[in-house]
Amino acid sequence: MDTVSDSSKAHTTRLIIALCLAQFCISADIATMAIATSALIAEFNSNVEALKVASTIYPLIGASLMLTSGILGLYIGWRRLLICGLVFGVMASISKLYAPSIEWITMVSRTLSGLAGVAILPSSIALVIGHFQPDKRAKVFGLLAASTGLAAAIVPIVSGWMFDNLSWFSGFVATGIFYGVALMCAIGWITPLANQKPKKFDSLGSVLSACSMLFIIFGLLKSPEWGVLHNNSPYDLPVFLSFLSPAIWILIGGITLFAWFIEHEKKFEQKHDSALVPSSWFHNKQFLLGVIILISMYVIFGGLNFTLVAFLQIAIDLSALQTGMIILVFAISLIVFSIITPIAFKQFNEKYISLCAFALCCGAAGLAWLCSSAYEVNRLIYLAMTIFGAGIGMLSSQSLIIITKAVGEKEAERVGGVQATLRNIGIAIGVSVIAGAGQATMEHKIRNQVVSQAQYSHTIQQAVGNSLTIPYITDSQLTQYLFETNIPKSEHSTLLMLNAESRLINFHSSIWLLFLVGLIGIGACSRLAIK
Repeated sequence: MDTVSDSSKAHTTRLIIALCLAQFCISADIATMAIATSALIAEFNSNVEALKVASTIYPLIGASLMLTSGILGLYIGWRRLLICGLVFGVMASISKLYAPSIEWITMVSRTLSGLAGVAILPSSIALVIGHFQPDKRAKVFGLLAASTGLAAAIVPIVSGWMFDNLSWFSGFVATGIFYGVALMCAIGWITPLANQKPKKFDSLGSVLSACSMLFIIFGLLKSPEWGVLHNNSPYDLPVFLSFLSPAIWILIGGITLFAWFIEHEKKFEQKHDSALVPSSWFHNKQFLLGVIILISMYVIFGGLNFTLVAFLQIAIDLSALQTGMIILVFAISLIVFSIITPIAFKQFNEKYISLCAFALCCGAAGLAWLCSSAYEVNRLIYLAMTIFGAGIGMLSSQSLIIITKAVGEKEAERVGGVQATLRNIGIAIGVSVIAGAGQATMEHKIRNQVVSQAQYSHTIQQAVGNSLTIPYITDSQLTQYLFETNIPKSEHSTLLMLNAESRLINFHSSIWLLFLVGLIGIGACSRLAIK
């Protein structure tokens, strides 16, 4: 009996390691691409704008195919889907080594990476649900979240050193090795699940979900650049559409397609007794509250990372290493609390743990506001990041438990696609709405000060008044612009101070929005039923 028990424990350990490695690979892939900016620009004589396009491919592919992927595993098997995802990851890494241009990386490598994420995320969740009893899942989900945090913490540092000291592609070689090891572990250590295939595959529903999510995510990602109420894009719209930006029209189109998708799913389910998203989920209060909790968590995660890094590196001119150390504190705290929450707080219901987690995020937002000024952040920023990491780590271990309990064991395996879709939507909202709102307050401050006050020269008033957007720039960039446009030197110090104060308003506005999102999370958690 001891031998059997030891064998079972060893198998469980190997299964967890394989799933954690798969999650690690996704995060490592994203982190390596993010830190490779300067190396890719130098190698291919490219620019930041080209890399922005590359960075949008991954979430667009992920958002458009996640719901379909969430049911595809029932047809081919979740283990096979995970293996396919890891193969795509290996192919993506290899394709970067032979890339002839930045366009190749954008269209081929990032597409393959997006397909890897599409397959790995929902299959990992389904394999956890299929292999572990409900009372064990929180610990495993916590370990998966910790794996993601570990990659986010160490990969930028290691890959950054490799890009600086070895070659432009060395970091991608390391990522390919991670994918290869994870692939071998998945093949050797994960046993397949017995799945009941749905009666009919919903082709039209797959197309509708893909198009609607593609439009919604693309619209959200482009709204900070193209504007909301005003068209700041380089495209001319017909007169009857010109009162909104193209990003909002794309977003409206995506929401319309999603409404069509929901109606189609109801009819398809009635006819074939299966659907990509069961209609009962839309009437399930616990599930809908879980959706709000999950989106709120990812909005905070995405909005915090984007807003904080921009403020640290642009507003107060911290180096990449100094910024990385602050982010590292956040990542370590996330890892620790993802792991210990299901163990240390197992006597508490996920409702109260999630309430506490969102309260921590609200407290951390207030602390981040207090410790920041126009030209520095004090040491309390490390405490704020620790608390933020604790809150996100606690939520990472509990949010999926809330959703899986809401839908029941019969349909629990299928929530992976929904979770991954909500992840993309939440992060997109965090980047677009949270950061976009901060940008709007900054522009409002600068325009009001410059255009309305006579102390500024006509040249700078005209430049600000005629510009569609006001960029978020460093003091050195602004100084260079002032010299190039022959703005009187007597105005330089005043404009530099205004720029600094406006960047701080940008950061504080975004932080307070994160606080409000935390309150929304608290409200959703408080309405959860205790089971």
